[in-house]
Amino acid sequence: MYLAYALNLFAEIKTLVGHDQPGTYLLQLIIYEPEQASLYRGLTGLLQSAAREYPKLRCQLISLTQTLSTSNLAALIHQTQAYLEYTQLVFNGQSYQTLSWQPATTSPPARMAYKTGGVYLITGGAGGLGLLFAEEI
Repeated sequence: MYLAYALNLFAEIKTLVGHDQPGTYLLQLIIYEPEQASLYRGLTGLLQSAAREYPKLRCQLISLTQTLSTSNLAALIHQTQAYLEYTQLVFNGQSYQTLSWQPATTSPPARMAYKTGGVYLITGGAGGLGLLFAEEI
């Protein structure tokens, strides 16, 4: 089911960005799948990529924790335009929660994971990460 949603969303994005009209477009994807909400929130990546590729496109994923009537859903869609700076919203029937990344606070490990004089194989692409890891070791 996820793949079908992703493909349909991609097709919709292609249609929207294919229009050569002035102004901006707002694409809001509303999901209601309480037991698999975190899975479907993965579609946010597609929405964020599209918004970065096409500055005329604004995107949001709105996750509902309960079903809404048609009139309440229409009101919700109108209200969420006040939260356009957020890509992900969760509506619990009373209020909105915004989902965003927070920096992790970590401390360095007590001891290094590498042995002095150890031999390590570093694999990967040609983007330079291997060199950074080698220098760190």
